[in-house]
Amino acid sequence: MIQDNKYEQYLYDQRDDETVDKQGSIVQQYCDKNRKQLLPAITKQLRYEQENYNGFQSNSLILRMDFSDGSFVQYTDNISSNQSFQHSNRCILAIPGVPGSIKDFAPIEKRLEPNFCRFIHLFLPGFDNIDERRGQYVGTLQDGVKMINEFSNILGIQKVVIMMHSLGGFFGKYFACLQP
Repeated sequence: MIQDNKYEQYLYDQRDDETVDKQGSIVQQYCDKNRKQLLPAITKQLRYEQENYNGFQSNSLILRMDFSDGSFVQYTDNISSNQSFQHSNRCILAIPGVPGSIKDFAPIEKRLEPNFCRFIHLFLPGFDNIDERRGQYVGTLQDGVKMINEFSNILGIQKVVIMMHSLGGFFGKYFACLQP
């Protein structure tokens, strides 16, 4: 029997609101504990990025694409700084993991000639340090793939090489399976 509760998007979850709230607070305690334990490692990683990529500037501005359902993605695209590419029919689409940043693919972008090909860093919702719940997007794998497809169509990208890291790999691989 499905209960009418404030968590109705989880239709197959038979727990009542009180149980969900209680379990949620327990999970939050573990999250807080893990955050406290991981903070030194995260700080170390951020220092490493600053030391190794200090001065790296992508030639691209962070852009935003809004969709009709109220959702949006942020991305960088080097097309504005390059009018002609050696490989004009190719595009590299970089999808970072979580946590991820534009610097994840910086070493690769740095090694490419400036006019080699179009290079886009795509930050799916939640990868951009903004709440992923926006418009109809709630963060499912299908939502991400639908967004990548719509994003590619709007930009007119027909052929793409997808570079993925970590969780970005799930989205990229699923997209590649559905859009070969």
